[in-house]
Amino acid sequence: MRQSSLPASITCALVAAGVLIFGHPALAQDCNCSHLDQPVACPPGVGPNGRSVEFVSGGTRWMTQDGRSVLISQSEFPPCAPPAPPAETPVPTPTAPDPTPPAPADPTPPPTPTNPPPTTPQHPDTPRAPATPDTPPSFGTPPRTRERTPPPLPPPGVPPISGPTPPYGPPAQPSHRDGIAMVATECFYPTGKLSVHLVDEDTHSTILFGNTRTFTSLDDIIAQLSGMVAPRYDPLAICGRCIQTLEIWGHGDTGGGYLSFGQEQAIIGDNTALLPDADAKLAALGALMCAGGSIVMNECNAGANDRGTMALQLMADRVGVPVSGATGKLKGCRVFGGLLTGYKQMQPGPNATTPRDRPPRAIDAGH
Repeated sequence: MRQSSLPASITCALVAAGVLIFGHPALAQDCNCSHLDQPVACPPGVGPNGRSVEFVSGGTRWMTQDGRSVLISQSEFPPCAPPAPPAETPVPTPTAPDPTPPAPADPTPPPTPTNPPPTTPQHPDTPRAPATPDTPPSFGTPPRTRERTPPPLPPPGVPPISGPTPPYGPPAQPSHRDGIAMVATECFYPTGKLSVHLVDEDTHSTILFGNTRTFTSLDDIIAQLSGMVAPRYDPLAICGRCIQTLEIWGHGDTGGGYLSFGQEQAIIGDNTALLPDADAKLAALGALMCAGGSIVMNECNAGANDRGTMALQLMADRVGVPVSGATGKLKGCRVFGGLLTGYKQMQPGPNATTPRDRPPRAIDAGH
């Protein structure tokens, strides 16, 4: 028994129609997407009603109908091919009418009217669903990320820290400013601003000063403060320590302007003859202070009259922080608090080197 087959001409026509319908890329996909306000074939993963929103590095960013952002790795998209015009239908040849009248058709009963389902009225207090905007929202520019330079590794013997255990600072957290993510790194050094009281060894009394630390010279003051700040100095106390407030207690004199540092070391007015290497030593003291820190000279008449003003100004210019001095005789004591006298404060001059001008650095605890 022989199988029947279609004529070859009909078979070729069907194959050609299939190629036209399924082979053309613009017709094989949804053609209701928009690129540069022109209808184009929807790229893979975009779906119907998608639209391009911006050119980016490596391609084009598209917005889907449900609001998703899709990155397509091409920047040109072929337009949809217009639909093929309908095939011309040949005009039928008129024929003579059939003399036999057609049989009457059965009357069709009229359709039964149906009532629409009742609509439940919406309560006035029921919130309405927000309308979906036709235009997808713009994503804008993604935030930039800038990473700070990490601090140096800790020296041997200094363990890393991760919690707010005194005197260590809290663990670093990301912060944000003007849309820019600032990524801070964890600090491995003891961190904080210190407040220190030191009393001249010749002046110290347990009754008056309790267990306050003593000093013998300006070199001794610098050495003690270096040990407190070590192993790392940071004038902002972000990753390291610095001296926020330094109060020096000692003897003054009745003439005023006598800033004593023990062992007959002193600044008298604008004279530093009793303080060898005064500029270098005062600069070393300032290199341990915090930005915004201060020094108080709790010595009788330290800031009194013009000579006191000159002495305080000289010291403030050398250390780079404000320096205050008593304008009268001190009454009271350190251990019980309360000093019945006034104070004068002098600010560093415009050419002074301040702690804000100093970078963080390592400190030798044995200095």
